[in-house]
Amino acid sequence: MKRTSQLAFCSIAIAISVVLLNLALFIPFASYSLCFICSAFIYLIAIEVNSKYAFMVYFVVSTFSFFSVIYSDSALLYVLIFGYYPIIKNFFDNIKIKFLKFFLMFIFNFIISCVIVNVVIYIFLAIGFLKTKQISNLYIVCIIIFFNFVIVLYSVCLSMFKTYYFNIFKIRNKFY
Repeated sequence: MKRTSQLAFCSIAIAISVVLLNLALFIPFASYSLCFICSAFIYLIAIEVNSKYAFMVYFVVSTFSFFSVIYSDSALLYVLIFGYYPIIKNFFDNIKIKFLKFFLMFIFNFIISCVIVNVVIYIFLAIGFLKTKQISNLYIVCIIIFFNFVIVLYSVCLSMFKTYYFNIFKIRNKFY
């Protein structure tokens, strides 16, 4: 792909992602699926162009989403989970040894889930939404396990999306 085509592809992905994140205001029950669709664009950019452009798109969409998205739940989900994970998954997909790939993905998912859960709990404690008596260690462990399950499910969905993309759009190589 030429450099101008890469920039155009990234610009279109940024515009569509910001519009989809803004749609969460009108369709609040679809905020998770809209975030997944936006992350699929980043995964396509990481596959087709490179990871540098994918990080650029993530940064621009995250910035625009915080300034333009009124329904900030979708913007927060995009920034914390759905935005950067496809880029990291693309790095993990390039590892040829399957055991090492799954082990590193598990460690990464566990660390990210621990960090996000602790940050969210700390924020809720800081604003007074939760009291320290309400949080038990078992509750935190259950949330981390559930969050890990969600991230693994999300990773499987991205892998299925990549397989579908390469099986359906094999013709695209003839036009470049």
